[in-house]
Amino acid sequence: MPEVVIKGDTAAWIKSGTEYVWNSTHVVDGYHASQYLRKIAGKGTSTALYGALKANDCEAFVKEVQRKLRKSPQREKAIWDGYQYIMANWEGIHKALTQPDAASSTEGHVSHMLSDRLSSRCMGWSPIGDEQIARMRTYIANGGNLEAYARKQFTAHRQTMKPEVNQEILKKEWSRRKLPYCTYIPDKASHMPGRESTSTGEWMRLIENGGYQHIM
Repeated sequence: MPEVVIKGDTAAWIKSGTEYVWNSTHVVDGYHASQYLRKIAGKGTSTALYGALKANDCEAFVKEVQRKLRKSPQREKAIWDGYQYIMANWEGIHKALTQPDAASSTEGHVSHMLSDRLSSRCMGWSPIGDEQIARMRTYIANGGNLEAYARKQFTAHRQTMKPEVNQEILKKEWSRRKLPYCTYIPDKASHMPGRESTSTGEWMRLIENGGYQHIM
């Protein structure tokens, strides 16, 4: 059985996958690896840091970090944070940089394809809506024409529909549930309480005028 690569950040629940999947190894995704390497490098070059990681040369990496500290002592905390992260996950980052078959764009896909529409800026979705939006964004990203797809599905649906609606039962149910300002006869519609108010009346009148339900 080929080796299974479990790629992601260094969260414990991701790394624990190696305990459940046989012949698996954890590899740190490139996004997080480069994020912490940039913390060490700052605005300077990170070539030497990457070179030491690829060569699995821990000593050279430490010397480069020390050089960065001497050059930019005001950035000590950021450099130290990056250094601790890299050293704690050295093996997983080294594999990410040296194993082409471990390449992945998971983080980018999650961020740009899903989170950007589904969870950013305090959005909330039902499980069904979440699934549908995710599928639509994936379809579009893969070159699909959503408008053409929707038109095709709608046309096919209309061709197969054979509505059998009892208009009398439908009218009876609607009359039982309707509000006084939703009526078949606009002239007999009741006014919503508060419609004369200068602060709330405008939107109430809009509801009134848009609430007429006509059953054909």
